Amino acid sequence: MGATGGRAPLRVVWALAATCTGAALLAAVAYSIAALPVRPLDGVEGEVLYEAARLRAGLPLYTDPIAGAFDHGPVPARFFVLYPPLWSFLLSLVPGAARVLAGRIAACAAWFGTLAYLAWRAPAPHRRVACVAAAFAGGIFTLALFGSAARPDAWAVALAAVALDRATRRGTLDSACGALFAGAALVKPNVLGIAAGVLVAGVWIDRRGTLRAVAAGLLVGCAAALVLQRASHGAWMDHLVLSTGQPLSLEVWRQQALWRLQFVGAPLALALVAGWRARSDVSVAIALAGLVASVAWALVSLAKIGAASNYWMEPALAAVVVVSRAGLSPPTCPQARPKGESGRHVRTGPRAACLFAGAALFQAAWTGVGSVRSSIEAIGLARRHRDLVDGARAACGAEPGDVVLADEPGLEVMLNGRLVSTPFQMTHLIERGRFPVGLWLADVRRPQVRCLLLEDDALERPPRDASLAHDRFPPAILAALRDRFALVAVNAAWRLYRARDEAPVP
Repeated sequence: MGATGGRAPLRVVWALAATCTGAALLAAVAYSIAALPVRPLDGVEGEVLYEAARLRAGLPLYTDPIAGAFDHGPVPARFFVLYPPLWSFLLSLVPGAARVLAGRIAACAAWFGTLAYLAWRAPAPHRRVACVAAAFAGGIFTLALFGSAARPDAWAVALAAVALDRATRRGTLDSACGALFAGAALVKPNVLGIAAGVLVAGVWIDRRGTLRAVAAGLLVGCAAALVLQRASHGAWMDHLVLSTGQPLSLEVWRQQALWRLQFVGAPLALALVAGWRARSDVSVAIALAGLVASVAWALVSLAKIGAASNYWMEPALAAVVVVSRAGLSPPTCPQARPKGESGRHVRTGPRAACLFAGAALFQAAWTGVGSVRSSIEAIGLARRHRDLVDGARAACGAEPGDVVLADEPGLEVMLNGRLVSTPFQMTHLIERGRFPVGLWLADVRRPQVRCLLLEDDALERPPRDASLAHDRFPPAILAALRDRFALVAVNAAWRLYRARDEAPVP
């Protein structure tokens, strides 16, 4: 077979891989847009939006969860401020009715916009492959799910990725890079991987530039810490640690790592190989350091109870930067030199090229099918869940002054216009003896609490099946909820309950 005939099947394989990647990207973007006004608030969205509402109303943000905040009536709000409230402050600038939509649009712009920016800024020889890498990352549904939510993740990783891109273009760090890295950590404190890797590499590449970056980062961080210390009367660090310091779990790590690596493992490994092969280029070495550290940090962080796919957003952007600087070529295989010549030279063989193309097609198809299917299913589920939430108060007989509990703060904000508690954090604080369970029990039994909305069947499962790593309530609260509430509606696995004195007699 001639050279042209041998390349034709490869062109078809690459075209199919590109088609699958494009389909996944279109599906993820379509879901992100279609779900903007429909999908119920997730837990983090609910917390930061409630914080924004308090800031907008002039209410104190840092309150004592044990004392409770009685700003909304006899059922107190007990909550910890989740992150440094920069994102919450920005959301507070938007009027309440438009806050959710504005936050989600801003997140979409940050996530998909950063991917487009990184591809566009790639050097001309690598721009095409950078566009493919960016499209692949944008088409991973589980990343788009978090990248399109009104939470700080998208903007935090965008700041870190822009700083990484700037460092690779300059071949060194500068003050702007340090400020951007500090800003990323302030927006969401676990976005640390890229910064750690780049700063370590910078010690060998350009110590003076790295010192400038560190100084700028410390200046930004210390200024923010002083403002928070004064505004919170010293409580901000306690809130941050208590709200995010859940324990590590091998079970959670195994589930998160094995499930998500099927979508991101091979692409990240390929980017690491590409960066390693071109590491003699200073720009590539900087990008590679950011990728290695962010992947390592994500793998460690996945063991924390409460970890989710959003931890892969930072490595995904770092991989795009690596590919944009290093390019991407098929694997090579050693070929013997003609007799009389010493050493071996390396070239791409047809078998290696075919295997590489086939693997790329398989990964693109696997991710594409998963993203398209998940996008279609998710928008349908979002509408059904939204219908349940919208009709929940009427269905369970809640009066205007009554309160509906939920296992996610986002649902409580939708149902009550306020947050009541943060079950995930409170459960683990109770397990560590940092929060009195009696206060929570008293709140559950208050007469103004008339209904309960859960995203799972925790009340139907026998107590022996309780799982600290996955349940949103500790055993004592689950028992109290079973005694207090009766099931009245189920929609797409979500369950609505009302107080038993209001439940119809079978």
